[in-house]
Amino acid sequence: MGDGRISWAVESWGYTSLMDAFAHFDLGSWTHIVLRVDNDGTRMIRKNGLGDGMIVSYGTMPQVTTRAYHSIGCLREGTSNFLHGSIAYLRMFDTPIESAEIYNM
Repeated sequence: MGDGRISWAVESWGYTSLMDAFAHFDLGSWTHIVLRVDNDGTRMIRKNGLGDGMIVSYGTMPQVTTRAYHSIGCLREGTSNFLHGSIAYLRMFDTPIESAEIYNM
């Protein structure tokens, strides 16, 4: 978002799904962020193991096979909203992970 909030967008050929969280990153401290999308398109943001209310969530989630951009730490085209920090660990899963598993990571 550019204002320190967690923001997640998925776009593909005219279909956009955007979600912004209430939570801001805590500057100078480690933060565990989980972004999850279920097979039915349900999306979730978790910060430090807890669900976070979304202030914006719109659009149709594109099908997995047609997603056009995969960017982390910037706007989808890589032109703005850059992450000013570091990412210690990144994991991507292609199978569903239960909330309890996420909490225990």
